[in-house]
Amino acid sequence: MAFLNWWKTQPESEDYSLEVKGKLFPTATSSQPLAGADTARKDLGRAMHDKGADMRGAMDANHALETEILGNSAYELARELNSDVTERGAAMSHRALPKPAQEGLLAGRIRAKYDLQGTEIAQDDQTETNQQIEASMRQSGRETRKWLPW
Repeated sequence: MAFLNWWKTQPESEDYSLEVKGKLFPTATSSQPLAGADTARKDLGRAMHDKGADMRGAMDANHALETEILGNSAYELARELNSDVTERGAAMSHRALPKPAQEGLLAGRIRAKYDLQGTEIAQDDQTETNQQIEASMRQSGRETRKWLPW
């Protein structure tokens, strides 16, 4: 809940409506996806695939990155902020986040891609490959979070 705790302490600005039915909720203008965010997400997905991640491994690695950067997953954070995100739309839940959270994820995904590309991953065993990719993503998330205000 690192991002959420930080977010609750921020002064109200014209970009965000802080109170709706007692909960935090981004306005329509603040929940627009950042330019380049989808490209960074796709590039990171390609890098994971190139290193040998399977679908489950990539999902777990993305979840690890989001959790390290935000304190919980983008889906969980969007739900906590009262966004209308369904489980079916969880893959795109980053679009429902406030701009600072989207920026943090964008920075994290870019860093994770380059970190992963520079990491030697053993591809002998799928489980081990997925675990190594997830560990790389988790480390990238930790390093990215050091730059963020929360």
